[in-house]
Amino acid sequence: MTSYDWRKWEAQLNSFSQYTQTISGIDLHYVHEPCANTDAVPLLLLHGWPGSYFEFYKLIPLLKASGRFHIVAPSLPGERVGGVAAPLLALMHCGARRNQMSSEAPPGGCD
Repeated sequence: MTSYDWRKWEAQLNSFSQYTQTISGIDLHYVHEPCANTDAVPLLLLHGWPGSYFEFYKLIPLLKASGRFHIVAPSLPGERVGGVAAPLLALMHCGARRNQMSSEAPPGGCD
């Protein structure tokens, strides 16, 4: 295959505003694309494994352009995006905490 243009896809990846944050010793990577509307709703786009935020590369610009959403699309914790991968135990803790949070939600949701 000689027609694959890596530089085209690299430019597409780099067209998004990307950030990293360290929380509890885990390097987290995310895309944050706020729209111009200050009253827009934050929208969290989550992907599965294996995968990446790039699954949303066509959707992110459309949602942002609508003026209705500020987009946040995190990478899975521990996935290497220029940082140190999280230890497996830390990832398991993140999963357990997320499960605990969802199971402690009040019946009928939150007000």
